[in-house]
Amino acid sequence: MSVAVKIISRLSFSQQTLTLSPEVEAELSVLVSHPNLVKTHLYGLKPTSSNPMAASPAASFVADQGGMDMWMVQEWCDGGTLREYCTVPKLG
Repeated sequence: MSVAVKIISRLSFSQQTLTLSPEVEAELSVLVSHPNLVKTHLYGLKPTSSNPMAASPAASFVADQGGMDMWMVQEWCDGGTLREYCTVPKLG
């Protein structure tokens, strides 16, 4: 089975409160099953400060403000992006 690992870095506290929380979005993507959707197998959140690249003062500030990194293991889909799919004219 081929998979893709998606990492969404430095989710700030304000980003988490303006939309659905990343945990809720990830959990919904795990629960939903449809042939036209990419399946999410696993997901997780970790504080940005646990990232080895978070040694810079700016990254430390984001971590202090509740910044998080999210990772998702999803089914591999080699069909391009949704944006590309939606902008290509369909014949017929």
